[in-house]
Amino acid sequence: MNLVRKEVDQAMPELAKAHGRTVDEIMSLPEFADDRAWVERLLMEGATQDINDGMFEAAGGRRTLKAAPGLEAINRELQQICEKEGMIAGGALLKIAAMAKHHSSVPASMARAWAVMAVDDAAGRYTAPPDRPALVRLWRRRGGVAPHFAAHIAFVKMMATPAPGLPALTPEQIARELRKPKSVAWVLGWAEWLRQWATAFRPPRSSSLLLDAQRSLRIVSSVTPEEPPIDRLDRMQLKAAESFQQEYPDFFKPREIAGEFGRAKRQR
Repeated sequence: MNLVRKEVDQAMPELAKAHGRTVDEIMSLPEFADDRAWVERLLMEGATQDINDGMFEAAGGRRTLKAAPGLEAINRELQQICEKEGMIAGGALLKIAAMAKHHSSVPASMARAWAVMAVDDAAGRYTAPPDRPALVRLWRRRGGVAPHFAAHIAFVKMMATPAPGLPALTPEQIARELRKPKSVAWVLGWAEWLRQWATAFRPPRSSSLLLDAQRSLRIVSSVTPEEPPIDRLDRMQLKAAESFQQEYPDFFKPREIAGEFGRAKRQR
């Protein structure tokens, strides 16, 4: 309603000029109050109709509103995405991109991304989905935001890997770096590049693209898409990717692979 009144106020000088009066004179006329209320009502009805037709009904109307979760539930889901699910989806995307870019002998797929993450988890690096179907289900829910989380992961890893002779940045320093305009531009450019790549990449033996363009989050900006730093898999991760056979998933033993490389490290 305030916007409607502001629009009427902005039109007042032109109205006064058309009638050869000042704005104060027009506003002092008894009949003006009724006319103004009528104009405001028409404008409000028009604005309400536009919102209803263009947004409310287009989004599903009352049925969607009735089924929508409450604000508390939405906040819980956002927290879950940011703290865990989004990071796992972003990590999976980077693993697939690494296989496609650096390890052509290994079919780049979601199954092998899970294998790599499962061995990382067994080695104590982070928590991964309990099994491959769980990662596939998570990807269906959160794949649309995976490029953005992947870009953030790539940025943090780059900042946490110091140049020779320089100390590694602390998490607080990395967070400050991430808030700088140049860093935001990097992340946006990397995220869009990953989104474009994922929506064009078809994993071997798959009937669909890795990411559905219609369900992927795209942040429109003036930043040019740019390939992020995509690291090669390390020796343990590559062994995991090579060992996993989709036809024989029960033969894949993440703890054994992690233990093998753990022993090798201790022996050195």
